[in-house]
Amino acid sequence: MEIKICGIRSKEAAQVAVKHGATMIGFVFAPSTRRISVAHAKEIIATLPEDIEKVGVFVNESVENIHCIVKEAGLTVVQLHGEESSAYIQQLSCPVIKSFPIHLLHKMHCDRDKVDYVLIDSPPTQFKGGSGIPFDWGILERKQPAFRPYLIAGGLTPENVYKAMTRTKCNGVDVSSGVETEGEKDPTKIVAFIKEAKRAEGEMNK
Repeated sequence: MEIKICGIRSKEAAQVAVKHGATMIGFVFAPSTRRISVAHAKEIIATLPEDIEKVGVFVNESVENIHCIVKEAGLTVVQLHGEESSAYIQQLSCPVIKSFPIHLLHKMHCDRDKVDYVLIDSPPTQFKGGSGIPFDWGILERKQPAFRPYLIAGGLTPENVYKAMTRTKCNGVDVSSGVETEGEKDPTKIVAFIKEAKRAEGEMNK
């Protein structure tokens, strides 16, 4: 089960997430209130254990720029939230998470040999992804997507992640605003979120 804490901008928040069981730490390089510089991300990544996935979030970025940022910052996974094609994805040299809003899931174009995870998210608002609004989990409860493994995002919080996971039978979760207070990562919420996600994982593995 993957537990991704995204929009990280401090060493302290990253360390709390890792200590309590996050498997992925996300850094946003696309337009967002949580955007981080390559240099700052590199500083944080240098403090993380080798077995933790360091995920860079991009939207319609050039392949060349992604390659440069991956190398400079020390990323291990690329997460795409734009209109990136299968041909584009095939040019990337590291594992890929491809995001699809729930209402466009039927148009999913990625092939199993090009994408490592699909991220199912809420429809975008001001920015691609990161709306902080849950989608209807019943859609996945009624019909599982053909592609696995898949993560879910969109309005997840410590209070609802258990329900979201056990209803959708997802392979992981991605959270950002749901573990924040006044726009900053809240250690207490990060710990609570991971605890509830692990509780759901235990229930799903019974």
